[in-house]
Order: sequence, then structure tokens, then C-alpha cells
Amino acid sequence: MDQDLLDAFFEDMRDVLEEWVRLSLRFSVLDDSTAYVAILRCAHNLKGSAGLVGLTALHGTMHAIEDYLVRLRDQGRAPDNEVVAALLE
Repeated sequence: MDQDLLDAFFEDMRDVLEEWVRLSLRFSVLDDSTAYVAILRCAHNLKGSAGLVGLTALHGTMHAIEDYLVRLRDQGRAPDNEVVAALLE
């Protein structure tokens, strides 16, 4: 694995994870569509970047989380405390 690419990944992902936590903590008070769009963007970025650097376990986990969020959004489920807890876990 290329160390420069891995270093860039970790630097970028710190920003994405900070946004993930910030959004997760505000998730239940955001408008449903705004909440899901923003957190899905983070999940998609994490998934894609993990795949790019060869972190297959993280890529798979983020793919599952992204699918989970899409299902919740498509079911019209409001971003409640249970979802917030799952996102922070």
C-alpha cells in the first residue's frame, strides 16, 4: 500500500469523521431530507476512499451503513435516537 496515499486518506478522513460526528449529534433535529443527504455524503466518501486505499473491511462496513441509511430514508423513517446511536457506534 502506498504510504503517501494512505497518509492522504487518513488526513481527509479525519475531516469526514468530524463532520460525521457533528451531523450524527444533530441528526434527530435536522429536517429528514437534509439529515440523510448530509450523512449519506459522508458515508459515501468514507466508503469510496477506503476502497481506493485497499481497506476492504472498512469499505464493506461503510457500504452496509450506506445501504442502511438509504433504506431508512426510503422508508420515510425520521432520524431518531436509535439511528443516532447506530451512527455514533
